[in-house]
Amino acid sequence: MTQCVLTTAADLPRNPFSYMKLPQLIAHRGYASRYPENTVLAVETALRSSARYIEIDIQLSSDRVPMVFHDADLSRITGQPGRIMDLTAKELSRFYADETQRLDGRFSNIPIPTLEAMASHLTRWSNVVVFVEIKTESTDFFGIPDVINAVNRALEPIAERCVIISYSVPVLQFARTSGAAEIGLVLTTYDEESRLVTEGLKPGYVICNYQKLPPPPAVLWPGAWKWALYEVTDPELAVALCERGAEFVETMAIGDMLKRPPFKTRGKGVR
Repeated sequence: MTQCVLTTAADLPRNPFSYMKLPQLIAHRGYASRYPENTVLAVETALRSSARYIEIDIQLSSDRVPMVFHDADLSRITGQPGRIMDLTAKELSRFYADETQRLDGRFSNIPIPTLEAMASHLTRWSNVVVFVEIKTESTDFFGIPDVINAVNRALEPIAERCVIISYSVPVLQFARTSGAAEIGLVLTTYDEESRLVTEGLKPGYVICNYQKLPPPPAVLWPGAWKWALYEVTDPELAVALCERGAEFVETMAIGDMLKRPPFKTRGKGVR
């Protein structure tokens, strides 16, 4: 009978993730699966969970103060009626981003942050890259120059590590000419027309809902940009998307993802 004997360290079973290429994880609206999205609490918790990439959304108040908020309508997040662009920043300070319905009332009195306050907070995390999505409801309402100029002022302390992202090519063109360190195009569709637009714009990043992609094994369009796909909460799916060409995936479950293999092993032989 033949025996199999491990005689050297080289013969020992290797970590199954040792040579796996992994995408970088972007905390989508912070640690939004567990905390109110786009709040300092959600972002801070994501950072303390070892996130190194953050995505936030921007709408403007009626007095043109950039607020970290996803929807034009206040009701989903605050439980109160109204539109964010119809209220001043001071008036918005009386609304709370508790997401009571989604999060079962676990949080109370969580403020809607201004972008200036969020940027100030992020100065303490000098190795973090921030993806800042300019929402088109605000650019349609106030005009692109007013929105981008207000955002630029608020981001000044961390501008060199911010990526301005948008569905709108004109927004990104204006952001680029006004000094954005980098831009990212969010796709509405994954088709030949979008590819031609992307090639013309030449953004640093292309962001897309992975469900809009053709079925595997189709790979992502090649180009000088980096791909970021959302919304991903399954590590196996994240790895599969990376194999198709995604350098980044966005996840609202950043802390949970980083605790699970293969991301848990990152830094221990995983590239």
